[in-house]
Amino acid sequence: MNQNRRAALGAALLITLAACGSNDDAARSTANSMSSRPTALTTPPEVSLLSEELPDTAAARQIAWLVEAVGRLPIPVEEIEEHFAAAGLALLPADQFNAVFAQSNVVDAQVMGFVASTTTSVDAALGDRSGGHLVLSLAVDDQGKILSVQLNLMPLESRASAGLDPIALPEPTGDHPVGTDVIVVTDAERGGRSIPAQLWYPAETDEGQPAPYAPPATTAYLASTLAVPEADIEAIVTHATLAPDVAAGGPFPVVLFSPGYGATRTTYSGLVTDIASHGYIVVVTDHPGDGSRVEFPDGSTVAATPPSEGEFDPAALVATRVADNEVETLSTAFLNRVS
Repeated sequence: MNQNRRAALGAALLITLAACGSNDDAARSTANSMSSRPTALTTPPEVSLLSEELPDTAAARQIAWLVEAVGRLPIPVEEIEEHFAAAGLALLPADQFNAVFAQSNVVDAQVMGFVASTTTSVDAALGDRSGGHLVLSLAVDDQGKILSVQLNLMPLESRASAGLDPIALPEPTGDHPVGTDVIVVTDAERGGRSIPAQLWYPAETDEGQPAPYAPPATTAYLASTLAVPEADIEAIVTHATLAPDVAAGGPFPVVLFSPGYGATRTTYSGLVTDIASHGYIVVVTDHPGDGSRVEFPDGSTVAATPPSEGEFDPAALVATRVADNEVETLSTAFLNRVS
């Protein structure tokens, strides 16, 4: 992959769209024709494919269409509008689509297989003729409409194998060591809804087991989404310790922290660690069905449930988040943890 194209990809091709796709026989045929890894491309041993066959899903068919269509730029505006919904075209107008993708390595890429798949999403490994490797991630709703598209470079080795230090979150600026632990709250009034919340708090000591950046399933999800080796996610330095005693000198004020829409608690680890180091207890609540990947201590996960087109209800979203963060429920669970 030449340096100019790599730079263009990094600058222009982290794309998030809301769009609509097609489930017609032509798209299915395209997916089937592209599902096998071409003999001219080789998969490096560090890249682990779940399969060389794209799954028979709407998301996979949409990836097949996208790769095929980008290979014959410019795509007619009418065809783009057929595959992309109004919400997606508001972010990336049809008349700009060709210009954006012309800068990407998808132009000469072929599908090698997929590296992650759910019922509503697929991450496909692509290879181009220059030997570069990419991950194209695409998610659809229950109607087969594209909700997001992302393109990332696929590194061929971990930071450690390249002789680089692990990624480290910013060091906390407060005086307290920081501890973290995960609790699960069950809301009987809402059908037994289970809500994981991660506590970040002033700790008695900084000695003990370093806190991981993300639990195992979330690590795997982040690695496939960001196209980085799992080892790089696992090695992230958090500057926090796993479940030490709460520091003496309390009580400490409590901050309820809700991730942004579609995000998960892991995303804010550096920020909330810093807040906790200044003498605050930070309760970061994950919202099942909202966060892109919500993981419980037992390893079970809940993927996001994107709204169908035209059904997004911000008021309902806020109401769910408020209920998830209900102070009495969370404070009781926390008191049980620290008492």
